[in-house]
Amino acid sequence: MKKIFILIAGLTMTSFMACGPSQEEQDKQKKIDDSLFEKDRNTALDNANKLLFDSTASIDTAAKGKK
Repeated sequence: MKKIFILIAGLTMTSFMACGPSQEEQDKQKKIDDSLFEKDRNTALDNANKLLFDSTASIDTAAKGKK
């Protein structure tokens, strides 16, 4: 009875390990995630550049007004 239980437990654990995604599937998902992240990163950089340009322009305007 003990041997049957150990055999069933071993087969169950093996089946759980075999059900995971393969390395190819993991790489494919990583590429998809990176491409989605790239769009967000580019948007954030564009927004940061606009903010920097606006703040630089306002500093230049304030400096010209004091002269």
